[in-house]
Amino acid sequence: MYSPHTSRKKVYPHGSRNPKRSNDDAMVRQLFAQLEIVFSDAHWSRPDGAQRVADQKGWVPLIKVIQLPPFVEVLKGCDRQYAVQTVQHALKAHTSSLIQLHRNGSCIRRFPLKHRVRSQVEFLFGDENFARDLELQFMSSDDGFVKVVDLLSRPAFRAMLRVEAPTSEEALEMAKSALGDSVLLELQKEGTAEMGVRRRSLEGRVVRQVEFYLSEEHLHHDGYLNELMAENGEGWIRLQDLLAFPRMKLICLPQVEAVARVLREQSEGTEVSEDLQVRPKWWVLAMGLAEMTDSDTEVGHDAPPLSPMLPWYPSKSLSDFRVMSWNILAQFLCRSELYPYANPQCLNWNYRMQLIVAEIARTRPQILCLQEMQSILPGGPLKADHYSQLREELAVLGYDAAYVRKTNAHGGNPGGANLGNAIFWMQDTFKLVKQHDLNFSHLLGARAQTDASKWYFGSPQVAQILFLEHLFLKRQVAVANTHISCAWETPVKQLVQVQELMHQIDELIPNDVPLVLGGDMNSLVGSAAYRLITEGEVSNEDPHAQIDVHDADIGIKLPFEDFTHERSLKSAYHDILGGEPLFTNFTGEPKTFAGTLDYIFFSDDDGPGGLDAKCVMLFPSIEDCQKEVALPNSVYPSDHLPLTACFTFKGPPPPAAK
Repeated sequence: MYSPHTSRKKVYPHGSRNPKRSNDDAMVRQLFAQLEIVFSDAHWSRPDGAQRVADQKGWVPLIKVIQLPPFVEVLKGCDRQYAVQTVQHALKAHTSSLIQLHRNGSCIRRFPLKHRVRSQVEFLFGDENFARDLELQFMSSDDGFVKVVDLLSRPAFRAMLRVEAPTSEEALEMAKSALGDSVLLELQKEGTAEMGVRRRSLEGRVVRQVEFYLSEEHLHHDGYLNELMAENGEGWIRLQDLLAFPRMKLICLPQVEAVARVLREQSEGTEVSEDLQVRPKWWVLAMGLAEMTDSDTEVGHDAPPLSPMLPWYPSKSLSDFRVMSWNILAQFLCRSELYPYANPQCLNWNYRMQLIVAEIARTRPQILCLQEMQSILPGGPLKADHYSQLREELAVLGYDAAYVRKTNAHGGNPGGANLGNAIFWMQDTFKLVKQHDLNFSHLLGARAQTDASKWYFGSPQVAQILFLEHLFLKRQVAVANTHISCAWETPVKQLVQVQELMHQIDELIPNDVPLVLGGDMNSLVGSAAYRLITEGEVSNEDPHAQIDVHDADIGIKLPFEDFTHERSLKSAYHDILGGEPLFTNFTGEPKTFAGTLDYIFFSDDDGPGGLDAKCVMLFPSIEDCQKEVALPNSVYPSDHLPLTACFTFKGPPPPAAK
């Protein structure tokens, strides 16, 4: 959904300071006006225009913008960093319907065409223009709709769309796409030659804007709202806080009770509390806060079945121990929008938890590494505390556990949910000796050479390292569990997180203590992150070890000089099978994917710090996974499959353990 550029606070990128107001306000205004000219249709494609330095997606690095002739004179005497910050400030201080500033502040581009069309139509129907635009008023029907083809016939739109006929299928489709997400406008007879557009009622605009703020897409990027939602653990946000946002101020006066009444009567996507707080309904369902019925666990089965994996034959040797690693899919993400092919009841936490517990009970790993384990903040709703629920279920089987939650550099948690990782261990086999919780955002932030680098590598991933002592053998094993960033488009972020993890392993785990590392690495076989673990080093020249030129221009630097570590590690599945599984993650539309992202690694040193992998549990076939389109489904509770491997200690114990 569309939302114009508005800021609740003036926040300058990466901790930079506001350019000096006393002398620079005129410069900022002049820069903004010049930017609008340089990026306009008339100037964009000139031989000396900005298009010549844009990349394939139209982004122009700010470091190149300030070198364009129109800006050289305006910024004369400014150093490069100050000039870039001043351009950033110009775009944050003024609203542009033409120019988009990248989220990381490193580059700008012309807004996509549909954004420009929407902005122009919203201007025409805005309070300031509509009252004095008699031509537009005469074009309106009795119910206030104006035919879109009549609007597109205006010269400004013809030039923008570059189509011969405003009634063409191409033009109408563009208009439908552009105007359908508008907060201000509503459509009728969409996609036809009779399609009309008019201003929404005041109530409609209030509802649309609030639903936009609380939409999943917006909350994915809005850290401030995420923190507000997380404060009470139930996703509530005070209406008076929302009404203080600039866009809401443009729509209505901050009359909290009146807005609450409108939302209760007309909003299908939100709920309002008696004390005038609001939260999205999708969040309630995703966090498992909705009341359940007896039928919620009935999906064509008398009871949830066990996963039909190949038989597992437990070893009778006391020196063997089994390790399972499993991304169990956070309930926060378990929604029909993401998994439309899944029976909604199969996405219910209570149903899925039964499957998870049944699989663990069947396999009985002595050590269990879980990722995407959802919990709550202190005082939060117990129904959403899935970690405590699962811990209680597994305690019956003899497990104890340790948990670490994801946090960003400011201590907040992503997505309004309390997510993290957990390690469980069988108390009749192991006891906890020592625990280390690793926060990549804090660790990498401490290494950052610039504020930009701290922001760039500040995603909220975490890891655990537990030292467990085998009760019979009196030998220790270190167990590491992590969930690496899913930053597919910037693999250097994944590589840096893995390097930090391996550095901590080198620092914290003695060479004579064997290591098992389980987790969702979000990295395919052959990626730099995978090779760093299994080969011990990655060249600085590796494509996955490079900072994008746009990011480098604003001061983002690698926090490590080299990508290397000291432990000799192997993948259990690769060691036993000669290769990794075909897939550990298997999803259908809209995010169709089948590939290996999850691994169990182990130290294979010849001395007491090594382990032998004896066997692994095989996976179901593609045909099995496709019986209900993809995962998750009524048999498999997550979009990831669990990995399980059996290990035994190598060599004699170290002297200190005898």
